[in-house]
Amino acid sequence: MVALPDRGGAGKSPRLSLLAAPGIVGRLDLVSPLEQAAVSLGEELRQAEFGQRLQELHPSRRADQAPFGSLASFEVNSGPAIRRTLQTLHLTQLANEPLTLSDADQAYIAWITDAWRAMQRIAGRCWVPMRSELRTMIVDQDDLGPNASHYIPASRVHEPGPALRFAGLESTRVQEAIDALVVACRSTPCYQRALECVSRMEQNSDLRTRVDKRRKRIVGELQPPERMTIADADNRARLIVRHGYENADGDVRVVADAVRAHNELVNYLLFALLGFAETSRTVVIGAESGPMRGRRKPRMLWGAFRNL
Repeated sequence: MVALPDRGGAGKSPRLSLLAAPGIVGRLDLVSPLEQAAVSLGEELRQAEFGQRLQELHPSRRADQAPFGSLASFEVNSGPAIRRTLQTLHLTQLANEPLTLSDADQAYIAWITDAWRAMQRIAGRCWVPMRSELRTMIVDQDDLGPNASHYIPASRVHEPGPALRFAGLESTRVQEAIDALVVACRSTPCYQRALECVSRMEQNSDLRTRVDKRRKRIVGELQPPERMTIADADNRARLIVRHGYENADGDVRVVADAVRAHNELVNYLLFALLGFAETSRTVVIGAESGPMRGRRKPRMLWGAFRNL
């Protein structure tokens, strides 16, 4: 069985984002316990005020009435919830073309910011007991800012405060579903490897020093040497981060690989949760389903599932 968020609408074909095992051709794999926990939490989020608001606020519901150049018109083709808002605001700021925001837009941005903090908190629970100041010593895609990052920005950062007392997320059903997802995530070899490496780094001051030195080197390289277009600067930053640890010493590279793999897994889960939360229903493909054809999009967060 494979569960999918239904992104179809009246007169539209569903856009399938398959929770399938990579490398398998000709069939879809069974949903894993971790993916089933993500589906269950996503459906609880959908039923809560959180999901209802995401659906009400979806840019496709607002773009028809929005003038060209408005927040909604920019957001409509810009990816998953939360990230698309942050990306739009950041891009227009970089382009020195700030949006004219209505009072409703300002209230919407404030709500999305709180939703972002809630996702950060769910992500943070998937890292416990690895502390924020340790897991963020490794440079990864979520450090690149909303426009360049393929991830939920700053998803490894811990922000103090009652982030999950928001939009119905404090309900017993949602909290139990979050607990189940966290248990499933922390039962994976991916998590165990990250915990082992971060714990070793915490106990080894020399390793921490070398990791910090590499981080500073990468951050320094991210500063553009000259004036560049936004697209060129973003592509350059992604490449620097992607290859930032290739020539690092072995111990540093091992820590970086483990932290990045778990970070990719956590962001995969966040994207799945947001997808299920803002769609109207879950499509279940089982033995009774007829032939289907799935299309893989260019940047899917699948790498961390290869060995789960």
